[in-house]
Amino acid sequence: MNESPPKPPAPRSTALAVNPTQQWIPWIMGGLLVWGAVLGLGAYLFGGEHAEIRGGIVFICALIFVSFWWMMLTARSWRKPKL
Repeated sequence: MNESPPKPPAPRSTALAVNPTQQWIPWIMGGLLVWGAVLGLGAYLFGGEHAEIRGGIVFICALIFVSFWWMMLTARSWRKPKL
């Protein structure tokens, strides 16, 4: 019986490895912006007096929130040691 020993697993390249959670972050942020736009549209349509301003304020708040977290996550990725 000529049985060959099992092959060792191939080494994994860390240069191309991507954290699976990093793939979801842009989708989550995009969803938050869409949600902010829908809330802003609702504030515009049902806002009563000064509806344009209310809708704009709601969307701008959502935009500021997402921008802040995008900057924080970007700064964290720069500071994080590369493997």
